Amino acid sequence: MASVKNFKTFEQWHAWDVTQKLGIAYTEPTPTFREWINVSPSLPKGMEDHVTYLRNQLFKHHNSWNETELLARFIVPFLDTVRWEGDNFNLFNERPLRATVKGYPVSGVVDGMVASGYYEPYQPYFFLQEYKRLQKGEPDPLGQVLVAMLVARELNQSNDPVYGCYVIGKYWSFLVLEGESYCLSQGYDVTDETEIQIVWAILNQTKKYVEVRATRDWEQLNHR
Repeated sequence: MASVKNFKTFEQWHAWDVTQKLGIAYTEPTPTFREWINVSPSLPKGMEDHVTYLRNQLFKHHNSWNETELLARFIVPFLDTVRWEGDNFNLFNERPLRATVKGYPVSGVVDGMVASGYYEPYQPYFFLQEYKRLQKGEPDPLGQVLVAMLVARELNQSNDPVYGCYVIGKYWSFLVLEGESYCLSQGYDVTDETEIQIVWAILNQTKKYVEVRATRDWEQLNHR
């Protein structure tokens, strides 16, 4: 029986801790990761002007907005263009997660996650962690999203890849957890006309993955 380590919240985990204590290593891009982020730049039909407006507002204000302003004036309206709500899944914000990962009891509140379920999250597939900017001594968003993804895998009781993203100001970075390793993208600058289209296309690709897995998982749940 594995010994129980000290309890830690998401905010206390740094990427170095995840590597050293949980044995999760950074690796070069895998086929799963490449398939996910190798997308053609695109924007939702009929929403081009709205996304351009959001991008221009972020370009003007990303250095002055606080975290709440960044969330309310860019992240939420931008994410809404993907229309995450489906028959068997939804986008949830500020929801708690708790599990024991390799002997470490871990819990915390997730900024955003797409999970199966409609009113309450059941199985999480995609995580979002956001910061206005990263200052010296502050919590590490990569470490936080990684440990949240590990908690999700424990809760899902599945070896399927778990997808994640963290935002620092105008930069969006994407990662996939597979087995005992993770892949990480560049930081896409969403004030750039092309890179915001890449980010939207990756998010839309994520929604397609979630639709397939949520449908499968609900069918399996209903046939038990």
